Amino acid sequence: MTEATSVPPIAQTEKERTYAVDIEHNGIRAAGCATLVAGTIIGFFILDRFVFPGGLLLNMMIAMGIGGLATYVTDRYLTGRWSSGRMLHINRERIALTRDEKIERVVDPEQHVNVLFWRFAVKKSQRVKRGWYVIACALEQEDNVIPVYSFVSPDDFENIPLSSQFKMLEPKSKKPDEGSSSIRDMRQAGAQRRLHEAERDRGMNGAELQLDQFVDYVATLKVNFPRWMPEQ
Repeated sequence: MTEATSVPPIAQTEKERTYAVDIEHNGIRAAGCATLVAGTIIGFFILDRFVFPGGLLLNMMIAMGIGGLATYVTDRYLTGRWSSGRMLHINRERIALTRDEKIERVVDPEQHVNVLFWRFAVKKSQRVKRGWYVIACALEQEDNVIPVYSFVSPDDFENIPLSSQFKMLEPKSKKPDEGSSSIRDMRQAGAQRRLHEAERDRGMNGAELQLDQFVDYVATLKVNFPRWMPEQ
């Protein structure tokens, strides 16, 4: 796994570093669902008409397997070939999230940037195992926020750059202890509110990176913009 110290600073002559985001975007997921339905129906028709006439239950089971296999093949083929159109750009003048070369969100790295790190365990997902973490990093500057995230196993989490900075997102239903009104408790509650706001934005507008891309992204920010990036 890439360490922060292995990422070279952005050279003055290097235009920018870019990352393709949302590799498994909604278009691919919709295509997978359509393939599953179509593959199952077509498979059942062929089996019932030419292979096992009248074998309703058997044909349905085999057809579902055919639909699942067709979905897997379609997903593998489209991933990496069908771009989401979103890109994450880093250079000395801007950090920007674009779609089809049009800027969606942008921050100026030469000015102060607030950085939020958080994580939470996945309870239910078709993409990763239960217990894996969603790890997220949001760059905030005035009204502009760039939320970037990835998935990581608990075993690999400790090896990523700045792992200690990723605060666990607490449930909204969790309330402070009765009678607790210390400054520390109030600060923690305020920090959790900010994280929940950032998580809500991530859920709607977040940019997903593959884990190795996310590691490189965080390491690149740390090496090139130490003025506002936190230390380990």
